[in-house]
Amino acid sequence: MTIIAMGRSLTGVLGAMTLLTLGGCATNPIPAGYTGPLSQISDTFTIDGNGAVDFFYLAKINGNTTDNALVATLQANSGRGFSMNPVPFYRSVPAQTATFSIVGRTHYAAPILELTHKVYQVAGDVSFTPTAGHVYQVKGVLAAGGSSVWIEDETGSVMDKRIELKNSALGILQK
Repeated sequence: MTIIAMGRSLTGVLGAMTLLTLGGCATNPIPAGYTGPLSQISDTFTIDGNGAVDFFYLAKINGNTTDNALVATLQANSGRGFSMNPVPFYRSVPAQTATFSIVGRTHYAAPILELTHKVYQVAGDVSFTPTAGHVYQVKGVLAAGGSSVWIEDETGSVMDKRIELKNSALGILQK
C-alpha cells in the first residue's frame, strides 16, 4: 500500500483518510504466473466544474482491489486545495472470464466541497470474458434523476449489463 505524505491541514488529513479508504491494498490484476493474452480496461471521468469530477472506474477484479483513476488523481493532486486535474488510468487484465466491480462516483477537489455539494455514487458487478487485445472503458452517468455505470467495448457495446440506481446521492454520513 502506498501512503503519501500530507500536510498538517484538515484538507491533508481528510485526503489521507480518503486515500486509505479508497485505495486499500491494491493487487496486480494479472495473477502471478499468468502468461496468456491480455485486454485493457480504462477508467473515464467527466469534469463537472466547481471542483467536481465524476469518476467511472474499475475497483476490483474477482474481489481483488485494483488501482484506479480516482486513487491516482488523489495521489497526484494532494495538497492542491480547490484545484484538481484528473489523471487518466488504465490497466491490463487477463483475457479470461472475470467479475469486474465498477464504480461511478462524484469527487471534489477539496473535502469541504463534498460536505456542501451533492455526491453521487453507483456501484456493482459485471461479468464477461474480455477479448484478447481489445480495449474496454468504464463509462457512466451521475445525475439527480438516476445514475448508471457500465463497461463498454470499442464499438460502444455494453458488456454484461448497466448498473443503475435511481437515488444515487449520498447522505452526509455516507460521504
